[in-house]
Amino acid sequence: MTNEASRIDDVVDEGGSEVAPSAGPDGPGRAALEASGEAVGAESLVVPDDAATEEDAPSGARELPPPPRARRRHTRPTGAVAVAPDPDEREVLVEVTPADPDAEPDEVPDIWADLEAGPAPFAQMRFVDVAVALPNTNPVIVLEEVSLPTRLLRIPVGQPEGVSIAYAARGIATPKPLTHDLFMSTLEAYGVTVDAVRITSVRQSAFTAEIVFSGSRGVRTLGCRPSDGIALALRQRLGAPIMVAPEVLDQVGITPGS
Repeated sequence: MTNEASRIDDVVDEGGSEVAPSAGPDGPGRAALEASGEAVGAESLVVPDDAATEEDAPSGARELPPPPRARRRHTRPTGAVAVAPDPDEREVLVEVTPADPDAEPDEVPDIWADLEAGPAPFAQMRFVDVAVALPNTNPVIVLEEVSLPTRLLRIPVGQPEGVSIAYAARGIATPKPLTHDLFMSTLEAYGVTVDAVRITSVRQSAFTAEIVFSGSRGVRTLGCRPSDGIALALRQRLGAPIMVAPEVLDQVGITPGS
């Protein structure tokens, strides 16, 4: 055997120390192991892959790990939610008193009925007159509730507005169109009509109102003075209803005979 054939490479273990060279059964590596007193058995021999027999495991085969341990599954009814117990939470016992079967149930307010009802409807009014109540020099519009209890509503207006309303109520034509006449003619030229005049609120003696218009572009509501709204409502060809909010009548309405 030549020197190159008899030379055996040193094998280094995982810790970095040198171990005896692994050679054939008659090589110098075996003699070194026997000299050091270590037993040489079949386990220290390196068997090449091509020398494996049918009983041996194939070359490069790995031993499979054992199968995972089966876990026991706890079932719970559908819809249940598992909650981990809180170690800091203390158990509290609540005493529940059984309901008395003979007791009457508490009255629950019908909220949906109130929502469906909505705000109270406006009360329709009838134009009575525009007059001057001395010693006050400003005219006062008098409206009367159509339905019971037929309360009266008095709205103070300016002198020019009072004259314009009186002309419209009596159907008196003027030599020249007044401001409300011109405005009404403009609405008719553009196909816009006055649907209603609504008096919405009162604060001390100041009233607020709004006019509901309708035309080719839909319905529009604009705020106005009660005198302007009533002057236009009386100039409408078929007349426009004059409406008053119920809270206004409750505040300043005058009941007949009072």
